[in-house]
Formats: sequence, C-alpha cells, structure tokens
Amino acid sequence: PLAGAAAVRSRSFPADRLTSVCNLQLAVDAQMEPTLTEVFQHHSFGGCVDHRFAIIQYDNTSYLLDMCAVSQELFYQLIILKFGELPQFELADKPTVRDLAAVALEHDGIWEPAHGRQEVLAERVAAHTLEKAELLREYFSIDVDDAGRLLRLPCLVAGHLPPLHRLPLFLVRLATDVSWTQEQPCLEGI
Repeated sequence: PLAGAAAVRSRSFPADRLTSVCNLQLAVDAQMEPTLTEVFQHHSFGGCVDHRFAIIQYDNTSYLLDMCAVSQELFYQLIILKFGELPQFELADKPTVRDLAAVALEHDGIWEPAHGRQEVLAERVAAHTLEKAELLREYFSIDVDDAGRLLRLPCLVAGHLPPLHRLPLFLVRLATDVSWTQEQPCLEGI
C-alpha cells in the first residue's frame, strides 16, 4: 500500500480508538509491500499517457500506473490512517443531499422503474444521510446540517479537490450500498 510507507509495524493506538478502526489500520500495515513502497517513495515521474494513465520510473524500470486505481487506494489508506482527524473543505453552494441524490438517480444510470419513484428514493437517501450525519461528521468529516445541506467534505490531500460530479452517486451509494448494521463492514464500506 501507498500511505503505509511511513507506517510502523508495531502500531500503538489511542485508548478511545474503535477496535474496528485499529483492525483496519493494522490491515493496511500488513498489506504493505516493501518493494512497492520503495518504488513510490523514490520514483521519477515520466509523464501522463492520458487522463487515466501515467508513467513513472524507478531504477531501470518504467511502470504504467492506472491513476484511478492508485488514487482510490491512496485515499482509502489516508481515510483509515487519519480516521476521525481528516481536515475539511467547505462547499460553496451547499447543495441538499436530496437534490444531489435526485441528480444521481436521474443521470447516473442506477435507477430503474422497479425501484420506485425517483423523488421518493431521493427523500430516503436524504433521510438516511441525516440519520447518519453525526457518524459521518465525526469519523469521515462529511458534514451535513439539520436541513440536509452538504456543508463540508474531507480534504484527503492538500490542494486536491475531488471530482464533485461524482458526489451525487457517492451519496446514493452511501445510503444503499454500505452495511450500516456492523461496525467494521460499515467503516470499510464508507
């Protein structure tokens, strides 16, 4: 893993740290691949191939990176390793979760007539997000106010703004694809 590069194998945790979070952090550490860590720490950037792929060089070997996959793994590790301590950035428009869910249901190809009316589903996504707002704020720096407006999101890498056009689908999946009944699968799923 990428973010595990600076991780210490014998990790100590604050007394108030959730056991499931400790387990996820230990799993990141356990999956650390020393050779891959070395490549990422000491590579030279070769250039972008296109919007998705880039080339790096380490030693005498060039590597073609799928930047979407690398970014996804990096962001997952940063969230796990900085759990509950993520800085935030504020959204300028403060859209409602309901409106964002409606956009995803209408435009992201996830809605089928058998699912029910889009407006009802968007309301359910908004209600579910409000129900989980305290957990999302405290653990993941996703801040939703009592009126259902999305105020702030986590800032995983300084200066990096995530692709906000994916936010509507993320919110729908947060309400529909995350197992909210068990702690560790829930934290992994978010």
